[in-house]
Amino acid sequence: MLGITSCQSKQLPKVEHGVLDLRGFSLAETNYLNLDGTWALHWDTLVSPLATPYRTADTWLPTPGAWNKVKDSLGEPFSATGWVTYHTRILLDSQTTQSTSLGLQTRTIRHAFTLFVNGDSVTSNGVVSRHAYEDQVLPRFVRFPTEDTLDIVLHVSNQGFFEGGIVEPLLLGEPDQLEGVIETRSVINAFLLGGLIIIGLYHIILFYLVRENLNAFYFGLMCIFLGLRSGLTGEYILLDALPWLPTGLHLRMEFGGLYFSPLLVAIFFRKLFPNEFPKWLLITCLAISSILLIATIHPSPYWYGAVLPLGQLQVVILGPILVFYTLLKASLRRKPQAFIFLVGFVTFLTLAINDILYSLHIVRTGFLVSWGVIIWILIQAAALAIRFAKAMYEVDDLRVNLEKKIKERTQELQNRTSILELQKEQIEEKHLDIQSSLHYAHRIQQAILGEESKLQQLFHQAFIFFQPREIVSGDFYWFGRISYFRILIIGDSKDKGIPGAFITVLCNSFLNQILLEKRLLNPETILQELDQRLQETLHSQVGKHSYHGLDLGVLVLDEATQLGRFSGARIGLMHLRQQEVERYGPVRESIGVADSPKRFVQHSFMWDHMDRFYLFTHGMGNQIGGMEEAPFMTGNLREVIMKTQQIPFSQQRQRLEDKFDDWKGLHPQTDDVLIIGVEA
Repeated sequence: MLGITSCQSKQLPKVEHGVLDLRGFSLAETNYLNLDGTWALHWDTLVSPLATPYRTADTWLPTPGAWNKVKDSLGEPFSATGWVTYHTRILLDSQTTQSTSLGLQTRTIRHAFTLFVNGDSVTSNGVVSRHAYEDQVLPRFVRFPTEDTLDIVLHVSNQGFFEGGIVEPLLLGEPDQLEGVIETRSVINAFLLGGLIIIGLYHIILFYLVRENLNAFYFGLMCIFLGLRSGLTGEYILLDALPWLPTGLHLRMEFGGLYFSPLLVAIFFRKLFPNEFPKWLLITCLAISSILLIATIHPSPYWYGAVLPLGQLQVVILGPILVFYTLLKASLRRKPQAFIFLVGFVTFLTLAINDILYSLHIVRTGFLVSWGVIIWILIQAAALAIRFAKAMYEVDDLRVNLEKKIKERTQELQNRTSILELQKEQIEEKHLDIQSSLHYAHRIQQAILGEESKLQQLFHQAFIFFQPREIVSGDFYWFGRISYFRILIIGDSKDKGIPGAFITVLCNSFLNQILLEKRLLNPETILQELDQRLQETLHSQVGKHSYHGLDLGVLVLDEATQLGRFSGARIGLMHLRQQEVERYGPVRESIGVADSPKRFVQHSFMWDHMDRFYLFTHGMGNQIGGMEEAPFMTGNLREVIMKTQQIPFSQQRQRLEDKFDDWKGLHPQTDDVLIIGVEA
């Protein structure tokens, strides 16, 4: 900042009609020299840097400044979109510099450029081309040899943005001195960026911890907005750290920081002084910010720059009203810390207006609003410290009263705890009674179903993998011999736990009547008979919509003819013969449910000794587990059975049990599991 002031306080040489005469001037007298003045401009052409000195300029353009703000020979302004060539000639002598080289820094140029010194390309931003345009905004520093005459040529192109050209002047100076200035500016920008972001995050975290403090949230957002803007202007240190950041996004962030900060300021002071801040002013800021938001997110880069005057107007309107009406009124009413806020905001507003004047090329001070924010933040911290101090006194007073209330509540809680402990003991005692009853019911259910050893007496080999989800199960099986017929039935009640266990007992009783008393041995007939009995019994006693149905599979093997028959309701049969598998599918309807009439399908097949048959319910296929926490699926169960068909049943049962446990892992069991395998 001191360097800027010193440069502006002296009568320094300027570019006049494309010539900067530094003969007799010593660059050692100043840190750097602004190359401002009237540059030669060649419109709509990229003139060769070797030919430029010999070509007549189309016009003389005041620089810095946008080329679309000047008019051509016909009195019409140049278009913002186009390609131009800037040129100025610098005349030096032995008094200008004792160094063998000079340094030059480009500042903000809209938007892509290539810089030539005496015909040599020394630096560039983006790609300048009529056919392969690519924009970029970054300061560039270059060194080049000192000569008596320096022809500085800039090829600049702009596509879509609302203004094109040199926005900030190029800087010329002794290389080491100029690099020192650039480094100092970068350190200041880094300090502003880091300080504003940290303070902004601090206030947002403060809001997260104390949700009632909305002022902290709005103030934190404003600090982050202005902090990001400080990193995207000046030395553009944020772009140096994030070179991959698209130019369109960077410019939207830069302009957005200017556009939305006034709205956050308005909301902040509205929350702080609700009676002094006029509501119409907040509505006005909200309306203007909505227009600016639409322009900022619009795909075209033209609009978020074109509405800049509207954003500047918002600052000009909001600032004076806030200072001379709201804060002054609050100070006169002796609102807490109002005068402190008044002093801080006057400083902030002054520097914000400076930024507007600088962007309009009226002053040459640089962007200073971030310094205003820092000063305002320090004042805000002082105001918050005073508020926190008062809050601490109130907290101490509350603490004394709270200790008294805590003692009273503690005694009350001790009395309630004694009652709860007594109730807990009663609940545990009842729980033990219920668990004991359930275990006894499990033993009864197992006695009704029959042991695995009895099934092994009926078939050459057999196994039962039966693992209820709860103590009692909704899955069940029935097996037996009637004359030359061996019968195996497996069922899966959709009701689980105790209701499902009652259904299994009821079904076992019905099957005894159907098979042992009525001696119905046709699988299809067995399904129809059991379906009818369940509907008559349950729907009349339980209700139509209370019972959810039963899945059943019935296998009958005729030893006299070696004819097998199977019929199933949502439970199929696997028949393995000499490493070949046959699958007999069920109908897709459950039994016991009063819906449309059911037509069961019966499969007939020939079987031989050593053939294997497998019946299983849906439990293992429905089990959630594995790395993806997905169901095991019935297809995977069939694959496991196929891979283990050559081993004895005792080992196959163990393999299935191990596979189930591995898949389930730490997940809870999803359903009752029942798998039965028999060898004829």
